[in-house]
Amino acid sequence: MAGLLDVALRRALAEVAESGGGSALRVARGAGGNTLRSVAQDDLSGPLRAWAEPSATREQLASAGMLPVLPGDTRISSRFPTAVNAPDNPLRTQLGIDMRSYMQPTPRGDPFTHNMGLVTREPGFAKFADMTPEQAYRGAAEQMAGNMQFIRQNAPPAFLERSPHWYEGANQISGALADRWGVPRQSASGALAGLSPQKDWFQNVSNAERTGDILFGPAASRGMTGEMQRIFPSIEGFKSKGNRDLFRQIQGKKLQDILREPDGELKAAMWIRLYDEAHHSPFYRSITPEGMFGPHVLTDKNEPAKRAWNSNLEIAKAITALRSGGDMDIISRSMGLANKVRSFYNNIELPNERLFGDVTSDTHQVAAAHLRPLSGHSYAVAHNFGNSLDPKFQGPGWQGASSSAFTGIKGTYPLYVDAARQFAAQNAMVPRAGQSQAWEAVRELFPDTFKTKENMQVIDNIWRAHDRGELTLDQARRAILNFAAPSGIAEPSWAQPGLAVSSPRRGSTYR
Repeated sequence: MAGLLDVALRRALAEVAESGGGSALRVARGAGGNTLRSVAQDDLSGPLRAWAEPSATREQLASAGMLPVLPGDTRISSRFPTAVNAPDNPLRTQLGIDMRSYMQPTPRGDPFTHNMGLVTREPGFAKFADMTPEQAYRGAAEQMAGNMQFIRQNAPPAFLERSPHWYEGANQISGALADRWGVPRQSASGALAGLSPQKDWFQNVSNAERTGDILFGPAASRGMTGEMQRIFPSIEGFKSKGNRDLFRQIQGKKLQDILREPDGELKAAMWIRLYDEAHHSPFYRSITPEGMFGPHVLTDKNEPAKRAWNSNLEIAKAITALRSGGDMDIISRSMGLANKVRSFYNNIELPNERLFGDVTSDTHQVAAAHLRPLSGHSYAVAHNFGNSLDPKFQGPGWQGASSSAFTGIKGTYPLYVDAARQFAAQNAMVPRAGQSQAWEAVRELFPDTFKTKENMQVIDNIWRAHDRGELTLDQARRAILNFAAPSGIAEPSWAQPGLAVSSPRRGSTYR
């Protein structure tokens, strides 16, 4: 009851902060924009009193989940509650992800306790099984931060010097594309983030560039070409009845006319993909941490790799962001409910934002935290996103992680965010820089070619030996490194001397 009462009070405060009337907590920028002044506070008790004090700082309000969205803000809440009785409005209050919000009581169930039980079943984390959920969370986050620190200590210098700059480079790309298309930067950041699911960064950027170039270029005023119609039957992803019906609705039409129709952005998504498939090179370029475009990406056979497109729905989200005019409510909604996509947007748009410490936790980030060669089919990765798994990947005892529409938190996502924050703090980096450093190095430690069932089992067995007390943490980590990379972690391709690169303001990923 006390927890739900606290939630009700917080919601009331958020509402009055938005309205600014009566005995409200009226907020306005203080000196230097660092202080939010409050006036005519009600007589509050408990932890909420601190957030109603006349000199409540932005840091305090952010920590309490009560920092209002102000004009000109281009950050979006990293979680998006959708429950009718949710205490927070993600469009009016800047919401972040942390243990406090994760442990917040919900009317239905206890996701925090359930999810921490799942974490303690993972190889290497059995010692936390008999602890309270809060103790297990803290212990697991500390061990994960230690795993990332171990990767850092054994990574080549290029990772230490340049990997922390990935999001600064992404921001440069977003700004360059926004200027090319004549849209606000946050719109371009939204397109990049909206096209990120299941795509590596190189393909992600290329697909976003292609989308914007077609949407705002001369092709939009032309009718569907014969090449587009001829290529449609050969696209594997378009063979469903729904996609065949969608194709019939756009045949012969101009992109600019389609966008005026109901569901225009979904139809436009198919049109844009068809145009790109028919008229653009499928090859795409690598990108450096600083945001420069490098040589073409090559396959294991040393041939140019071909980009793979996103789903129509994801392309439509990017189109929505690009056509939003920078309206943050539209952009926020278009980013969906996934904590990863929303955090990714924030890291691209505001790489130096420090108040919330947003972290993009993807498959590679989870792999770094566990020091295991994980994939999208791994339990820990599915739990991070709050996703289910295809039944063919569900072994005995499979359980999905719980997510909450009340808090907007998906699965075990906060645990990996806090682990990255701890690791970053140990190395005097902002959280997103720590995440990108570990993310980059673990991809070289466990490349896709290494992720065989046999190799994954060997590393899990090493962690199980630690669970049995046969290996210390350091011994387990060292054994994994010796098995996966006996010659050490390889240098990344972008660290090659003399690499020819071009600025995103002059070059292209596909032209």
